[in-house]
Formats: sequence, structure tokens, C-alpha cells
Amino acid sequence: MIPRLESSTKWTSLPEELSVQIERAASDLFPEQAREGKFLAEGRIYPEEFLFRLGYVENERLVQINFETSSAFNLEKDNIKKIIDLSVDCSAALMEGFFKSTEMDYPRDWKRVDFDGREIFVQHTTVNSELEKQADKLLGEASDALINQSKANESSEEFEAILSSLGVEPSDIEPTQIH
Repeated sequence: MIPRLESSTKWTSLPEELSVQIERAASDLFPEQAREGKFLAEGRIYPEEFLFRLGYVENERLVQINFETSSAFNLEKDNIKKIIDLSVDCSAALMEGFFKSTEMDYPRDWKRVDFDGREIFVQHTTVNSELEKQADKLLGEASDALINQSKANESSEEFEAILSSLGVEPSDIEPTQIH
């Protein structure tokens, strides 16, 4: 996933347990599609941006339908859990529209929308998450680290605050989990 903000370089993944819960909720919300394929939920938490992808891929198909959201936030003012909920709801609403009518025009690049009283950016992609993960492994770019780094260094204090707001104590992180 590619963040919208240039400053978004250091990130942590959405907790796997939460991703699984979102995938189950999507399967419950869209039972017909769940019988014919599977849902995938991925997210990255940056110091000032939450990036989320809700994807759907039919069985035996390579093309994955994704709705991605990007929400800027200020950790001192915003509740990251509410930002996550908003992003999931927005992506699910877009997915619902897609399942009802494939003739809608979805943005291929970040487009600003107002959703539930908040500014959020959305885009539609067809990246296959499983193939992307396999390619990362082959290229040696895959990481199971709790904190990942793309380009420039971000303040570790910002990440400690984000982790604490999610119930993870920074002191619980082993140095080998930071890349």
C-alpha cells in the first residue's frame, strides 16, 4: 500500500486480530460474495495518517477489488480507534456500492470526500494483496516487524504514543521487531 502523505514513511501494521475481525464482519455483511470469494483487510498506521484497504477477491481469480482510505490525524486531538472505525465503514460503504452496481466510477487516485462529518480520501485499486506479499518475500522486502520504515526517520516518540493508544506498550517491543 502506498500512503497519500509524503511524510508517511514509518509505520506499523493494523493488528492482525483486528484485520481478521474486519474480514469476518465483511463476510457477514456480504454473505453472497463471501461464498464466492474472500475479503482482506489491511492497514498501516503512520504518525499522521491511517491507511486502510478493504479488498475482495473471487475464488480462482487474480484481480482483487480494493477500496483504500487515507485519513490524516493528530494523535493529540484525534482518537485513532475512531479513525480506524471510520475508515472501515467508508471502505465497506464503497464495497457495498460496487456490489450493487459495477457501473459506478471509482477514483483511481486519491479523491477527497466527506464521510460521516470527516474529511477522508478514497481510491480504488486492483492490487492483489497475496501476490504482493509473495513478491515482497521473494525480493527480501517482507518484514514481520512491529515498526517498519520506508524512507526518512520519524520521531520514535510519536510511535510510542500511537502504540500506547492501541494498548501496546513500547517497552514490550523487542529491538528485532523494529525495521
